[in-house]
Parts: sequence; structure tokens; C-alpha cells
Amino acid sequence: HPQPRPPHHINPVHRPAAGHQLRKLSHGHILSYVPGLQAAKAGNTAAVNTAFVKTLANGVEIGKFLETANPNNWTGDSMEDMFTVHNKLTLVYAGALVGAKFQPSITDYRKAELHMQDMADMLSKGIIAQFPNKF
Repeated sequence: HPQPRPPHHINPVHRPAAGHQLRKLSHGHILSYVPGLQAAKAGNTAAVNTAFVKTLANGVEIGKFLETANPNNWTGDSMEDMFTVHNKLTLVYAGALVGAKFQPSITDYRKAELHMQDMADMLSKGIIAQFPNKF
């Protein structure tokens, strides 16, 4: 599997160890989808469900990390909710693609894209609030 490009957005304002941890969690996030999509392609519903539970757990872990990185602006509950919704939306459109349901996958991707934009806004606003003198 190709290595995902590491996110560099956190390093300018947080310590390098935080950037390393976020890269590790992000890599795990991306790879957590692979077993579920492979299971979906094979029609193995039980394996899809098992993989989805792991993907959700990874999202919770990312949310907890972000809360510790910026506790005044990102609560664990809001981060967990954000990543849970993100994971669900991503799995819906990815599942539609695997099932060759292309029109629904386009509609579902648009929902996921809008949510990802909301995530980016939430994360950006949190970093700006935490380090206002850098922006």
C-alpha cells in the first residue's frame, strides 16, 4: 500500500512529537478502511462490521489526541462525534462504489465532502484560537 502523505498542518504551531503522533493516527485511519472495503467486495458482512468497529475506534483515538492537543477549543465529545460522522459518511460512499452503485456514490460523496469541509473549518478555527498570534 502506498504511504499517505503526512499532514504538515499541525507542525508549525505544535511540537514535532504531536505532528508525528497525528501522522501515525492518520495513517492508521486511512488503512483502517482497507479491510472493510475488501470484505465488502467479497460480500462478507460480518468482516465489514468488524472492520467498521476498528475504524470507529481509530476515529475516537484521533479525537482524544486532538482534545489533548487543544483542550480549550476541541472537546473529546465534539471530536469523537466529528470523526464518527466522517467515518460513517466515508464508508457509505465507499460501499456504494464497491457495489458499483455509482450514482448514489456521487451523492454520498458530496455529503462526505461537505462534512470534511466542516471538519477542516472546526480544526482550523481551533488552531487559530489556540495560537492567535501566529495568524
